[in-house]
Amino acid sequence: MKKLLLLLFFFVSSILFAQKLENKIEETLYSINYPSSWKIDNTGRYNVEFYLFAYPIKENMGSNINLLIQNLDGMNLDLTQFTEISEKQINTNGKLISSELKNIGNREFQELIFEATINGKDMKFYQQYFVKNSKAFVITFTTLTSLYDQLEKEAREIINTFNLK
Repeated sequence: MKKLLLLLFFFVSSILFAQKLENKIEETLYSINYPSSWKIDNTGRYNVEFYLFAYPIKENMGSNINLLIQNLDGMNLDLTQFTEISEKQINTNGKLISSELKNIGNREFQELIFEATINGKDMKFYQQYFVKNSKAFVITFTTLTSLYDQLEKEAREIINTFNLK
């Protein structure tokens, strides 16, 4: 009976989770799923592939997930080297909290958490770095430090659907 209840719980949970991330960005190089409660901006401003904004906006700050793709042609950088450069930049302007290489399924990535003050606002960031075919894919969740714990779980669920093709 316990096994049946556990199986039913996982089945219902997977259905609810699948319905939650009902929208999808499908591009040549990548895909990502997101819920309809997050609003997309894929205009390419600031050379960013997309922004997903958490709504409603809280404390006059648009918490968001964004993707930046950097061309690494001719630089011969792997994930470790790219991460080392990024960590130095983070420590110049902020505080690196953690940096860890992860392998989940067929996804190898560097996971970073850091804080910085930007325009007088205390911000917290969660990032995943991927390097493939001379390109670095940097997917970032950005929010006020005071909102991070409230939004982190949902942001990670979205980011964890990011898939390189």
